[in-house]
Amino acid sequence: MFNYFKQRGRLKEIAIFGLCVTGLSGVTYGSLNKQRQRSVITHLGGIKRFIRSSYTVAVISFDYWWSLRDIDEDSEYYPSILASVHQRSANRILSMCLTNGGLYIKLGQGMVSLDHVLPRQYPHTLRALQDKCLLREKGEVDQLFLEDFGCTHSQLFRSFDENPIAAASLAQVC
Repeated sequence: MFNYFKQRGRLKEIAIFGLCVTGLSGVTYGSLNKQRQRSVITHLGGIKRFIRSSYTVAVISFDYWWSLRDIDEDSEYYPSILASVHQRSANRILSMCLTNGGLYIKLGQGMVSLDHVLPRQYPHTLRALQDKCLLREKGEVDQLFLEDFGCTHSQLFRSFDENPIAAASLAQVC
């Protein structure tokens, strides 16, 4: 592909076009207010979460197929190999949920309650999500307070601990 554009003398034009698009994107992003910038970042985060989730599903599917492809279900090795694939898959889902955060943690917590349906490795591994909470970057809480209330949390409250203790749903908090 590179040689095709090089032979056609279009490599320079493509590079200039790419720089222009990147520059215009930066200017457009810079001209947005803070709330719109947050929205753009949220959408980009959604795309990354989708790709990460799709990749995890593909790797898990391939692992099951590859690990069990030549093994007869009546084989003495089948249960132990299947259990190890279940464990690897549960670990991958746990990692994906923690990396993606938010709703993915809630979905992982929901999978824990499906212990009557899922192999035991899944609920046992995903139980770690019951007490996991999302970690925030330094200053992110203040930024949210500024956007929503026009002042920082220290201006509203006498004391405020930014370090989360555990994950909870709104129903659990109210």
